[in-house]
Amino acid sequence: MPIKAPNSDNVFEKWINKTPAKELEKRFKQKNVPFEKGNISAGECVKNVEKFTAFYFQSEKKALEKPSVAEQVKTDIKGVSKTKFYEFTAPVDSEKWKDKTKVPLYDTLKPINCEKCNGTGYINCKRCKGERLITCKKCKGQGSVKCKKCDGLGSLELKIEILKDGKKIQKRMKYNCPECFGIGKLECKNCGGTGKVTCPDCKANARYRCNKCKGYGHFYTYALGLVPFKQTSAIVPHLFFRSDGEGLGYRLSNTINQVEGITIRDPKKLNEKDVQALLGYELDSNAKKMMSVAKKTFEKLQKSETDKPLLPIYIFPVLELDIVTPKNKKFKLFSIGSETGFNVFDHGF
Repeated sequence: MPIKAPNSDNVFEKWINKTPAKELEKRFKQKNVPFEKGNISAGECVKNVEKFTAFYFQSEKKALEKPSVAEQVKTDIKGVSKTKFYEFTAPVDSEKWKDKTKVPLYDTLKPINCEKCNGTGYINCKRCKGERLITCKKCKGQGSVKCKKCDGLGSLELKIEILKDGKKIQKRMKYNCPECFGIGKLECKNCGGTGKVTCPDCKANARYRCNKCKGYGHFYTYALGLVPFKQTSAIVPHLFFRSDGEGLGYRLSNTINQVEGITIRDPKKLNEKDVQALLGYELDSNAKKMMSVAKKTFEKLQKSETDKPLLPIYIFPVLELDIVTPKNKKFKLFSIGSETGFNVFDHGF
């Protein structure tokens, strides 16, 4: 007989009934209207419902004493400022935990130098190499140029006519050039005699902001780690219906006896033909993908020296409800199980 998911109204009602009135009042109370649980309507608050097929099993594993690193993240300083980091000094109660199961770990946060600027935040001007000045082209760095009037000799010549014994003769007489004062050189007007001029590329700024790190000089890395939930029974849940960022697997593990689903005691039967026969309907593309991931995970754990997958494998219908309160507070509800035995979990409430 096909397994049926509960009605979304029943899911919402069950959640309302198990949630403390004070918590509900904070988010559902309307101005000038006395608050009562019975006035909270699924028709007004449930905005969208999606259905999934979930696969679930458990494995035995030693309890985590500290968060285990799942992956590394690289970001800039703005990314760090937008990230909520966590520190754990003791295992966490999975029933009270309502955040993601993989979270940024503060003690793994560290800076790394920008590869382009090597941590300085700037790049030296290529033309002046950060010196702000370049060699004057006019004087080639000498600070002076040849005097054009005396052609660099420092002196000029004057022809003098002399009558000697009734004969005219000429003699030459040298005198200092009045332009260069006998030096043969003039101060270079282009560089003021320094031999250097302001770099035309950087306008004497010497450096540019690094366009890779935006001038900060550093990027940052941190680890996403799995939350160290308390595992008194050393049981690790594995839930597959999409990404389990809401931590539903751990929350479900504590109430598995209250949830009805289809059980498979032979992992070889975790295939499309057998599962569809048990469910009484065809699997959609997402369910097929999740079934494949669940099967591969189960087989991988069978080969592990520290983990042992446990039977049975459960198949549950899952409903995801998008909730919007009168105060425009948005969160999600998830029901796991059939219409005759299901549990409800909230996320983001």
